[in-house]
Amino acid sequence: MENLYNTALKTIATMDNPIILVSMGPTATVLAYKLAGNAQAIDIGHFDLQYEYKRRGKYTSVDVPNKFDNERVNGDEVSDEIQYSDEYDKQIIVKFVE
Repeated sequence: MENLYNTALKTIATMDNPIILVSMGPTATVLAYKLAGNAQAIDIGHFDLQYEYKRRGKYTSVDVPNKFDNERVNGDEVSDEIQYSDEYDKQIIVKFVE
């Protein structure tokens, strides 16, 4: 995690008012906390799923087509290929893969 933290610090040092969105399981909570003194850092894990549940008028887990959901049975199986757009990729400044 130190590598992630140091890389994030280097990246945000060149930015005005950076916002860091982190989604990496339990690591995200710790990393967001450590970065909070230097930037807005938000652990967004499961946020998209919670939003999708709410859009469907539910406050609990429901099937959401084309989304991975590790809280549901077979939630790691997605029937359709997930597609990303170039516009989406342009908005990501740094990707971490360890």
